[in-house]
Amino acid sequence: MRILIISNSRSGSTNLMKSIASANSLEPVFEPYIANEYPIKLLNPNDVVLGDNIVVKTLINQAPINHYEKIISTFDKVVLLSRVRIREMAESLIGSLQLGARHNHNPEFKAWEQPYEYHNTDYKELERKIQFYRYQKKVLVEFSNNVNIPIDYYEDIYINRIGLHDKDIKLDEKYLNPSMKLRLN
Repeated sequence: MRILIISNSRSGSTNLMKSIASANSLEPVFEPYIANEYPIKLLNPNDVVLGDNIVVKTLINQAPINHYEKIISTFDKVVLLSRVRIREMAESLIGSLQLGARHNHNPEFKAWEQPYEYHNTDYKELERKIQFYRYQKKVLVEFSNNVNIPIDYYEDIYINRIGLHDKDIKLDEKYLNPSMKLRLN
Protein backbone atom coordinates (compact mmCIF):
# COMPACT_ATOMS: atom_id res chain seq x y z
CA MET A 1 0.00 0.00 0.00
CA ARG A 2 1.14 3.53 -0.78
CA ILE A 3 -0.31 6.43 1.20
CA LEU A 4 0.34 10.13 0.61
CA ILE A 5 -0.24 12.80 3.27
CA ILE A 6 -0.36 16.40 2.02
CA SER A 7 -0.72 18.87 4.87
CA ASN A 8 -0.23 22.31 6.24
CA SER A 9 2.76 22.51 8.55
CA ARG A 10 2.21 22.38 12.32
CA SER A 11 -0.91 20.24 11.90
CA GLY A 12 0.24 16.96 13.44
CA SER A 13 1.31 15.50 10.11
CA THR A 14 4.56 13.94 11.35
CA ASN A 15 2.82 12.03 14.13
CA LEU A 16 0.04 11.06 11.72
CA MET A 17 2.67 9.70 9.31
CA LYS A 18 4.24 7.70 12.15
CA SER A 19 0.82 6.44 13.26
CA ILE A 20 -0.13 5.27 9.78
CA ALA A 21 3.30 3.74 9.17
CA SER A 22 3.20 1.79 12.43
CA ALA A 23 -0.39 0.56 12.12
CA ASN A 24 -0.04 -0.47 8.47
CA SER A 25 3.57 -1.76 8.47
CA LEU A 26 4.68 0.95 6.04
CA GLU A 27 7.99 2.74 5.62
CA PRO A 28 7.64 6.45 6.52
CA VAL A 29 9.03 8.97 4.00
CA PHE A 30 9.43 12.41 5.58
CA GLU A 31 9.04 15.48 3.34
CA PRO A 32 10.85 14.23 0.22
CA TYR A 33 10.53 17.57 -1.58
CA ILE A 34 13.08 19.39 0.55
CA ALA A 35 16.76 18.85 1.17
CA ASN A 36 17.96 20.34 4.44
CA GLU A 37 14.73 22.38 4.41
CA TYR A 38 15.85 24.78 1.68
CA PRO A 39 16.21 25.14 -1.25
CA ILE A 40 13.26 23.14 -2.56
CA LYS A 41 14.43 20.00 -4.30
CA LEU A 42 11.60 18.64 -6.43
CA LEU A 43 11.66 14.90 -6.88
CA ASN A 44 10.27 13.04 -9.84
CA PRO A 45 7.02 11.23 -8.96
CA ASN A 46 8.78 7.93 -9.67
CA ASP A 47 11.28 8.79 -6.95
CA VAL A 48 8.44 9.12 -4.46
CA VAL A 49 6.42 6.04 -5.31
CA LEU A 50 9.22 3.48 -5.34
CA GLY A 51 8.16 0.59 -3.18
CA ASP A 52 4.76 -0.73 -2.35
CA ASN A 53 4.79 -0.15 1.39
CA ILE A 54 5.32 3.55 2.06
CA VAL A 55 3.57 6.50 3.64
CA VAL A 56 4.85 9.82 2.28
CA LYS A 57 4.30 13.02 4.24
CA THR A 58 4.73 16.35 2.49
CA LEU A 59 3.59 19.94 2.96
CA ILE A 60 1.26 21.68 0.52
CA ASN A 61 3.82 24.46 -0.06
CA GLN A 62 6.81 22.16 -0.74
CA ALA A 63 5.99 21.46 -4.39
CA PRO A 64 3.84 23.04 -7.09
CA ILE A 65 0.15 22.11 -6.89
CA ASN A 66 0.22 20.60 -10.38
CA HIS A 67 2.92 18.19 -9.19
CA TYR A 68 0.63 16.92 -6.43
CA GLU A 69 -2.23 16.66 -8.91
CA LYS A 70 -0.03 14.43 -11.09
CA ILE A 71 1.22 12.11 -8.37
CA ILE A 72 -1.93 11.43 -6.34
CA SER A 73 -3.02 8.79 -8.82
CA THR A 74 0.15 6.82 -8.06
CA PHE A 75 -0.93 6.35 -4.43
CA ASP A 76 -3.57 3.97 -3.09
CA LYS A 77 -4.74 6.48 -0.48
CA VAL A 78 -4.36 10.25 -0.07
CA VAL A 79 -4.88 12.14 3.18
CA LEU A 80 -5.16 15.92 3.26
CA LEU A 81 -4.52 17.41 6.70
CA SER A 82 -4.93 20.84 8.27
CA ARG A 83 -6.12 22.45 11.49
CA VAL A 84 -9.34 24.31 12.16
CA ARG A 85 -7.55 26.66 14.59
CA ILE A 86 -5.18 28.69 12.44
CA ARG A 87 -3.87 30.70 15.40
CA GLU A 88 -2.56 27.49 17.01
CA MET A 89 -0.65 26.61 13.83
CA ALA A 90 0.90 30.09 13.88
CA GLU A 91 1.80 29.82 17.57
CA SER A 92 3.30 26.38 16.98
CA LEU A 93 5.44 27.69 14.14
CA ILE A 94 6.66 30.63 16.23
CA GLY A 95 7.42 28.32 19.18
CA SER A 96 9.39 25.98 16.96
CA LEU A 97 11.30 28.85 15.33
CA GLN A 98 12.12 30.35 18.74
CA LEU A 99 13.41 26.97 19.92
CA GLY A 100 15.52 26.64 16.78
CA ALA A 101 16.95 30.12 17.32
CA ARG A 102 17.97 29.16 20.87
CA HIS A 103 19.94 26.31 19.31
CA ASN A 104 21.54 28.58 16.69
CA HIS A 105 19.35 27.08 13.94
CA ASN A 106 21.47 23.92 14.03
CA PRO A 107 19.88 21.55 11.44
CA GLU A 108 20.99 18.56 13.50
CA PHE A 109 18.71 19.74 16.33
CA LYS A 110 15.47 19.41 14.29
CA ALA A 111 13.53 22.04 16.23
CA TRP A 112 10.29 21.18 14.41
CA GLU A 113 10.26 17.78 16.17
CA GLN A 114 11.13 19.03 19.67
CA PRO A 115 8.83 19.89 22.57
CA TYR A 116 8.59 23.65 23.11
CA GLU A 117 6.86 26.28 25.20
CA TYR A 118 5.13 29.11 23.41
CA HIS A 119 5.99 32.59 24.68
CA ASN A 120 5.40 35.41 22.27
CA THR A 121 5.11 39.13 22.79
CA ASP A 122 5.60 40.07 19.13
CA TYR A 123 1.97 40.28 18.05
CA LYS A 124 2.87 41.63 14.61
CA GLU A 125 4.87 38.45 13.98
CA LEU A 126 1.95 36.36 15.19
CA GLU A 127 -0.38 38.19 12.81
CA ARG A 128 2.06 37.61 9.91
CA LYS A 129 2.13 33.87 10.67
CA ILE A 130 -1.68 33.78 10.93
CA GLN A 131 -1.90 35.41 7.49
CA PHE A 132 0.63 32.86 6.15
CA TYR A 133 -1.51 29.98 7.44
CA ARG A 134 -4.75 31.50 6.17
CA TYR A 135 -3.20 31.50 2.71
CA GLN A 136 -1.76 27.98 3.06
CA LYS A 137 -5.10 26.65 4.30
CA LYS A 138 -6.86 28.33 1.36
CA VAL A 139 -4.46 26.59 -1.03
CA LEU A 140 -5.17 23.22 0.61
CA VAL A 141 -8.96 23.80 0.50
CA GLU A 142 -8.78 24.70 -3.21
CA PHE A 143 -6.66 21.59 -3.87
CA SER A 144 -9.16 19.47 -1.90
CA ASN A 145 -12.03 20.82 -4.00
CA ASN A 146 -10.15 20.26 -7.27
CA VAL A 147 -9.21 16.64 -6.54
CA ASN A 148 -12.38 15.79 -4.59
CA ILE A 149 -10.54 14.57 -1.48
CA PRO A 150 -11.86 15.76 1.90
CA ILE A 151 -9.57 17.45 4.41
CA ASP A 152 -9.00 15.73 7.74
CA TYR A 153 -8.47 18.08 10.66
CA TYR A 154 -6.05 17.89 13.58
CA GLU A 155 -8.86 18.58 16.01
CA ASP A 156 -10.91 15.60 14.75
CA ILE A 157 -7.94 13.21 14.89
CA TYR A 158 -6.10 14.30 18.04
CA ILE A 159 -8.76 16.01 20.20
CA ASN A 160 -12.19 14.68 19.23
CA ARG A 161 -10.73 11.22 18.42
CA ILE A 162 -12.95 10.80 15.35
CA GLY A 163 -10.09 9.54 13.18
CA LEU A 164 -9.64 9.95 9.44
CA HIS A 165 -12.36 10.26 6.81
CA ASP A 166 -10.92 7.11 5.22
CA LYS A 167 -11.67 4.49 7.86
CA ASP A 168 -9.71 1.87 5.87
CA ILE A 169 -6.46 3.56 6.93
CA LYS A 170 -5.49 2.08 10.28
CA LEU A 171 -3.96 4.34 12.94
CA ASP A 172 -1.60 3.46 15.78
CA GLU A 173 -3.21 5.31 18.70
CA LYS A 174 0.12 5.60 20.49
CA TYR A 175 1.11 8.45 18.15
CA LEU A 176 -2.21 10.25 18.65
CA ASN A 177 -1.88 10.35 22.43
CA PRO A 178 -1.81 13.87 23.94
CA SER A 179 1.57 12.99 25.49
CA MET A 180 3.02 13.11 21.95
CA LYS A 181 2.00 16.76 21.55
CA LEU A 182 5.00 19.05 21.14
CA ARG A 183 3.54 22.17 22.78
CA LEU A 184 4.13 22.03 26.52
CA ASN A 185 2.05 25.02 27.64
